[in-house]
Amino acid sequence: SAAPEVQKSVLELAVPAEDAGLDQIDDASEREAMRAARAARVKERASLASELASEFEGSSRVLELVGHLLLLADTSAHAFEGKVGLFPLAALVNHACDPSCAHSTQVGGEMRLIATRALAVGDELTISYLPRLYATPREERRRALLLQKRVFCRCARCTAPDDCRGLRCANAVCAGAAERSDGAARGADGAAVACWRCDTCAAEHTE
Repeated sequence: SAAPEVQKSVLELAVPAEDAGLDQIDDASEREAMRAARAARVKERASLASELASEFEGSSRVLELVGHLLLLADTSAHAFEGKVGLFPLAALVNHACDPSCAHSTQVGGEMRLIATRALAVGDELTISYLPRLYATPREERRRALLLQKRVFCRCARCTAPDDCRGLRCANAVCAGAAERSDGAARGADGAAVACWRCDTCAAEHTE
């Protein structure tokens, strides 16, 4: 029921390739597991598309359109009043796990971005595609993005030490938690090694 120009803008939304991001997964078994998960998702969409298309009169073109809309919903939609909505302009905003903006559709059905920190002219506006997974480890966030959005996240938060993981301090008399630091520690060969710094006693431990 949308106007032709709206239909056109929606149907022309970019969709990442089926294998997008998979080459960034180093572990071969994990890469194949993600490939299988995506294949299962394709089958789910095809089944749902067939069910929905059966309610309309038309040729195989109807099935094709419904299938494409479901794919767009998977990769580009945003939550909207308990449902999902497609916002062509907002769909161009990139993801970050520590985004510069929050977003809301609570006012009149418009997508509004709200800066969450001071921004300078030229700073990129980013939002989180995974607001419910904000406090989860990097690998979990990356897996969800790879499956749902076909994106391998390389945001500043994901390329820094994982801020959602920690280990009990190796100092026996300390009850603190050690978190990954900046990797400034050096091994016997002079190469940088992972370093863990305790938030209580400040002791540093290598792996």
